[in-house]
Amino acid sequence: MKREIYLDHHATTPVDPRVAEKMRPALFELAANASNPLHAPGRRAAASIEDARGEIARLVDASSRDVIFTSGATEADNLALFGLLRGRGGHVITHNMEHDAVFETLRALEKDGEIELTVLEAGPSALVEPAAIEGALRPNTRLVSIMSVANETGAIQPIQAIGELLVEHDLFFHVDAAQGTGLVPLSMREAHIDLLSLSSHKIYGPMGVGALVANTRARAELRPILFGGGQEGGLRSGSSPHALILGFGEAARLMRLEGAEEAKRLRGLRAVLLDRLTEALAPMARPELLGPALETRHPGNLLLRIPGVHGATLVSALSPDLIASTGASCATGKSERRIGRALGLDEAASKEVLRLGIGRFNTEEEMRRAAERIRDAATALRAGQK
Repeated sequence: MKREIYLDHHATTPVDPRVAEKMRPALFELAANASNPLHAPGRRAAASIEDARGEIARLVDASSRDVIFTSGATEADNLALFGLLRGRGGHVITHNMEHDAVFETLRALEKDGEIELTVLEAGPSALVEPAAIEGALRPNTRLVSIMSVANETGAIQPIQAIGELLVEHDLFFHVDAAQGTGLVPLSMREAHIDLLSLSSHKIYGPMGVGALVANTRARAELRPILFGGGQEGGLRSGSSPHALILGFGEAARLMRLEGAEEAKRLRGLRAVLLDRLTEALAPMARPELLGPALETRHPGNLLLRIPGVHGATLVSALSPDLIASTGASCATGKSERRIGRALGLDEAASKEVLRLGIGRFNTEEEMRRAAERIRDAATALRAGQK
């Protein structure tokens, strides 16, 4: 029996077996709260958490003391933005294709009168130009928030160039790097990033844990949004999820060591899938690649429009043989329309979108089967509409 073809890796990734093995002792053998230094198990748990913290720091070229564990990238984004901006005002710049965890947080701060907000138009290329950011700067600009790799279009933003611009103006730079970490090179130090949000389950680690990496100057001004026992240097209270953090650390280690080669492999699989899909759909409709050129997007990303085929209906028809999506899994209909408009799509065209996210365990044979399965489902749907 052939297994399902999983092509929704931008939504979440399966846990790597090596990560699961790293988590096993903390799940079944060592029951200890890392906050308790009075007994040996607690101290061992704390030490292993520090090891994981170091692995995550090395992945993004940061200091281990800068890593603040959270429940995921959404909480990390909220901690970065609420923690730095609430009660202190100022002007903030983001763009119209930003992830909801940033976009809606900034909108909430704006609605409450906490900040002034400028939303730049990225346009059909989905890329933010540093010149556009420079043109939007004001005397009271405090922070710029730009995601490193877009979760829908896969666009790789010019983070290095943006960081070099902002450091000249002494502004805070926040980057949501949940997508593409390790597959797309990123150095917090070289890109002058002050605050970086990370997610474990996007790099083959467990769900339920992430991190905000905040450099020294950002930490000096950061305020907590959760209160309690004062864990994570007082910036994120709550008992540390030992097993989840160990898994996150191992996932980060593997991505640091293997990410570059994995990215090459993903590009090869993507080329096969796009070629086969274009050929398979040729009698019906040529798929339209949305967003930036392949060279400037996540190595495993394809965001396609298949004219005349409703995306959500197609995704449902493909399941359970093939798992895909129409866009961001955590997005609302409102945000999907926002992204569609940004890409230059009208309302009808924005509903004809299919997102394919290729990952670590996919094979070339699966790419060929996927193209055939999408062709068959799309053909049946178009026939049913006549």
